[in-house]
Amino acid sequence: MIRLQALEPSEFDEYKHYLVEDYAMEIMLNFDVPLDEARITSATEIDAMLHDERPTKRQNVYKIVRADDAQGSRIGNLWLEVNTSRGRCVVQDIYLEGGFRGQGLGRQTLDLVDNLMREQGIQRIRLHVAANNAAARALYEKQGYEVVRLTMQKVLGR
Repeated sequence: MIRLQALEPSEFDEYKHYLVEDYAMEIMLNFDVPLDEARITSATEIDAMLHDERPTKRQNVYKIVRADDAQGSRIGNLWLEVNTSRGRCVVQDIYLEGGFRGQGLGRQTLDLVDNLMREQGIQRIRLHVAANNAAARALYEKQGYEVVRLTMQKVLGR
């Protein structure tokens, strides 16, 4: 079993650094952008959304911890962008450390998100997943997520 715990301000910089690097790698790999350029794009976009060390009413950042861990050791991260006026939530980031994957903890995390959002009157939850992330796509489909938009590209020979 797991639980969500609000990220402490002292943990925020480390999390933000992880986000920038992770998103930069995604940009580089999926859009053939040099890593330095991808880092600039990533940092700019993330800074625009998470410009403060404290969660806001709209941006909620959590660490995922085992329910039986009184010290709250992080096993993953969760970032939710919640828009109660539109009844929507976007899972901006969900991540479990490698040693905790394949144990049903991703499903448990998504179940917690569902319950938390229902309590807030949210009707839709969206997320983005890379096309080559088959394990995540399978999990999301099992949890009832459906494809609502596809981005396609074609690489031309040089």
